[in-house]
Amino acid sequence: MKNFKLISHFLQPVLLLLIFTNHPSYAKKLTQTEFDHLISKNNQKGIQLHDDLAVALISGNHKLISDNLCATYKMSKAQYEIASENSELLKAKRAKENAIENIKNIENIIPKNQKPMEKYCKDFQQN
Repeated sequence: MKNFKLISHFLQPVLLLLIFTNHPSYAKKLTQTEFDHLISKNNQKGIQLHDDLAVALISGNHKLISDNLCATYKMSKAQYEIASENSELLKAKRAKENAIENIKNIENIIPKNQKPMEKYCKDFQQN
């Protein structure tokens, strides 16, 4: 049951990410309210991913660690793209900076021979 909870906590942000990046209302310009809601949800999911990563690190579960890093990377990349597209909105600059910082931190974790993150996530998905 605990593994199911961990997996469902991982899948939820990934599904939200897919919805946010593929849904027409998020592929175009957002209103301030929509943008604020998206950033708030990303922050909540980021905290959950951080907590899940701590559990995965303690348990030594390499699959969960990699899944978590890839989910965080993809969410941060989507946030960067959305913030870039909506740069005139309040908090967009900070959201973009946070996304860049998250991506850099994640890329510093993985081995050099597995970079860039797209390659790392693709390789891990295939294994």
